[in-house]
Amino acid sequence: MKSVIRIVKRGRVDASPDSHPEDKEETKAPSERELANTIKGWITDREQRRRMIERSNSDMLTKFAQ
Repeated sequence: MKSVIRIVKRGRVDASPDSHPEDKEETKAPSERELANTIKGWITDREQRRRMIERSNSDMLTKFAQ
């Protein structure tokens, strides 16, 4: 008795020739560049807030030290 072995690769879907899987992936998730820019923006905002807090704290310390 011979058995048939079928290899199924992960992430691959047999699609009809009319569908475009590349287009579907782009609509589901943002590109890596967009994600990187978003995260860089978050980091920049956090650093600016930290600097602003440090400035206000140092201003308060000099004000009360006098």
